[in-house]
Amino acid sequence: MRRSLRVEWYWLLAAWTLVLLFVPPRRYQLPVELPFELDLSRLLTMLLVGLFLLSLLADGRVRLRASGLEAPLAVVVLGVLGSELANPARVSLYQGNVIKALAVLFGAIIAFYLTVNFVTSWRAVETMLTVLVLGGTVLAVLALFEVSSGWTPFAHLDRYVPFLAASEAENFSDAIRSGRLRALSSSEHPIAFGALLAMLVPIAAALALRRRTPIWWLSLLVLAVGSVATISRTPVLMIVAAGLVFACLRPRESVRLAPAVICVVAATHFAMPGALGALRDAFRLDRLVAEASTLPQSQYAGGRLTDLTPSFEEVKARPLLGSGVGTRIVVGETANARVLDNQWLGSLLEMGVIGVVGLVWFFACAIRRLIRAARCAPDDDSILLAGLAAAIVGYAVGMFTYDALSFTQTEFAFFVIVGIGSALVLARDPILVVDGLAVADEATSPPVGVTPLQPG
Repeated sequence: MRRSLRVEWYWLLAAWTLVLLFVPPRRYQLPVELPFELDLSRLLTMLLVGLFLLSLLADGRVRLRASGLEAPLAVVVLGVLGSELANPARVSLYQGNVIKALAVLFGAIIAFYLTVNFVTSWRAVETMLTVLVLGGTVLAVLALFEVSSGWTPFAHLDRYVPFLAASEAENFSDAIRSGRLRALSSSEHPIAFGALLAMLVPIAAALALRRRTPIWWLSLLVLAVGSVATISRTPVLMIVAAGLVFACLRPRESVRLAPAVICVVAATHFAMPGALGALRDAFRLDRLVAEASTLPQSQYAGGRLTDLTPSFEEVKARPLLGSGVGTRIVVGETANARVLDNQWLGSLLEMGVIGVVGLVWFFACAIRRLIRAARCAPDDDSILLAGLAAAIVGYAVGMFTYDALSFTQTEFAFFVIVGIGSALVLARDPILVVDGLAVADEATSPPVGVTPLQPG
């Protein structure tokens, strides 16, 4: 009975992940009259939380697992809530936007803890990573078709899924770059879609090296090419950063990945002629300097460098707790803040030093734990741990070049990946891996609060 219960949990989480990937957040909602927009992934999140809470109450064998990252998350939450309490007038003025921002952030944290508690077996780990990578691969294929034909099923998804209704989606004015259509697929913005695929690239590489079957090498190729289809610099920077981390942790396997880079370049050239040229043009030094130093065209629009001085002036006014999460609005008629394209700086403005310290601590702890586990794990498991660490580093780097926490799909996928990594770390020490399953070492006893992975 216990065995079937565990399988049911992680398959429910896998189904939720597929909804997250294939139903564009904020672009479609359920046709119900509520004070807030209710999309399908949010409904499923509430159902999963409700089912898990009922199980905690009804079944003594179901226990809440700690992730090991509670301290930094507590500091983040302290910074977020403190920023709201410190700015009551501003929060009241932008109440609707504040509620949406808090719902997304705390929803992502809930997704993290659902992952930590549902991924309790090696089979669950394999299932979740398979769903993420293969789901991302399908999205990348659809993105390649989108840039070649201009058609995507996600533009009119309500025609194919009768219980969905189109919401008021943003009009992406920068869907064209260097004369080329930028892939959007199921995301809220081309950059966010490219970041999603880039985050999955090191995980696909780890699975390809670990499983040694053609489908994973093909997934790695398609994910990398799909990220180029967004004609965005952020995914390239994320992949480079992830590649450097993976090379440091697994240098021998990184050499085996070298031919894949050549295949990606060749496949991109043949699948999307001119895309590499457009991307190279986006990285031209004179263009980067011009974009970064553009003088403000309005009160809320300028270049990355010209935005730094006024942004840090704002930080000086509210250094510890910021101006309030969700109170900086950069688009629409109620716009009141600069478009920064820098999540770290935006977080510093909104939640202050306390919240940013919590975020940095969260990333540092998650990455350090995975790296430490990767260095002492058997080769196959070390490759997987290194891939997850590389994905998290890539996301952290990407936060310097776009407002990462403003895009639901990528943010939730990131927290799911951190949750999977946390589950693996909990299983590594003091756990021995035998025949692919986690079993307790008879010579040691698990620390208090650490629950080993159970055979799936």
